[in-house]
Amino acid sequence: MVCPKCQANVSSDSNFCPRCGTPFKKQSGFVAKLWRDNKPGFLILSLLLVAMLGSIAYFLYSRTGKFVVTVERISRDEVLDIYTKAALKTYCREFTQECSQLGKDSIENEIRRVLPNVLSQVKTSDAKITYQNNTGSQIKVERFLFRNPPERWRVEEPKLRFAAKIQQLRSLIESNRGNVPFETKLELADTLALTENHGSFTLQPGEQKVWRIGYNAGSEAQIEYTQNGKTFVTPPLRLG
Repeated sequence: MVCPKCQANVSSDSNFCPRCGTPFKKQSGFVAKLWRDNKPGFLILSLLLVAMLGSIAYFLYSRTGKFVVTVERISRDEVLDIYTKAALKTYCREFTQECSQLGKDSIENEIRRVLPNVLSQVKTSDAKITYQNNTGSQIKVERFLFRNPPERWRVEEPKLRFAAKIQQLRSLIESNRGNVPFETKLELADTLALTENHGSFTLQPGEQKVWRIGYNAGSEAQIEYTQNGKTFVTPPLRLG
């Protein structure tokens, strides 16, 4: 310790300067003594606390991060798998009794067998689009936009596009009291799955949704979504 008056070096436990007699005002109490006796330990503890707080902040960010949309090429077998799982979900919702009686595994196997005959032939290549809500709040996907540059953005609205077909299939099934070929009921389930997985839907925090889309070389897509009352658009997703 240094005397503030004469600058003499003085022992840290001295009450006054032995050279000039200046009294020292010292910290008192248990906390002050604890700080004087354990300065290195407190410094180490402070560094550990900073590191721990940093880890907590990173963890919270990873749980409430970003809304991520990715696109990747897939095979026809992967396309069939995506459509089968989605169609099974809507089929068992629409025909609950049949699904309960036969079992989901049996229905899934039949869907996988028949679905290639129900799916429309497409001229585009196959891609998988994955929506991952890594944020801490609900996200509503409003619109799927696409274009082939330099064209303007167009909006894909399957609910409007297939509304008439869905109504026609429902009427046919209901008028026959469900006594229609499996293919007819599967076509309804598949079309419903299309409208519910491509277009407008809601993602809860941590939820992921996967769907199949078609693409041409050079085509682009964008996703318009709302969160906490605000509207956002993803950067262009280049599909090839």
